Amino acid sequence: MLPTLVMIRPVSKERWARINASAKDTGLAVQRVAAVDRVEIPAELRHGLDAKKFHHSNGREDLAGE
Repeated sequence: MLPTLVMIRPVSKERWARINASAKDTGLAVQRVAAVDRVEIPAELRHGLDAKKFHHSNGREDLAGE
């Protein structure tokens, strides 16, 4: 069986513990993949988001993780 990938920030230790325990209870294989909060990445290193177009289309700034 292929594992289900769970993207979660490294600081979310309690959340991961709950998810992992729940998965084990159901027999689901899960693998943790470290997620990164977008605001922690310098703007010049972000790829794939046109902030001006996003704002024009949505009427707001993008939220972390979008």
